Amino acid sequence: MESTEGYVKYQLGLPHIDHLIAVLCVVAVVYKLTILLAQRRAAMQSMELFPGPPSHWLFGHLKEFKQDGSDLKKILKWGQQYPYAFPIWFGPFVCFLNIHHPDYVKTILTSTEPKDDMVYTFAKPWIGDGLLVSKGQKWFRHRRLLTPGFHYDVLKPYVNLMSDSVKTMLDKWESYAKNQ
Repeated sequence: MESTEGYVKYQLGLPHIDHLIAVLCVVAVVYKLTILLAQRRAAMQSMELFPGPPSHWLFGHLKEFKQDGSDLKKILKWGQQYPYAFPIWFGPFVCFLNIHHPDYVKTILTSTEPKDDMVYTFAKPWIGDGLLVSKGQKWFRHRRLLTPGFHYDVLKPYVNLMSDSVKTMLDKWESYAKNQ
């Protein structure tokens, strides 16, 4: 009889395991949402200094992009409206800062901060693991090998050739622009 009572108590305990699993899932979802909201708040605080086009709270600027070939023109129009930089939101959590003023770009390109992996992940299959995408000791070794090749005295004989090439390219662009 005691074994039967123990078995009944065990069966009655199983639904509690389902409840426990459900509660753990709810806790995990709430935890993840809390992290996402904290990241959104941090992104919004860092982007609030940059004026930009109004965005939807959930979709961001996704509704603005129709994927009909006019998306680049829209970004160029925003670049004229906001002359230094402006944020573009892709949904509620992903934001890219579009920087197009030369002084801002110079500040970023001359920075020694680590490179953003997300941007270079797309280019790495095409350009390989060279100086642009490498890090640490490998980057330092490649940079040390390449630096003497860009010394002023090494490049000085090529100045006239580069100048002539640029002039030819600009002439071609000008004739192409007149034909359009």
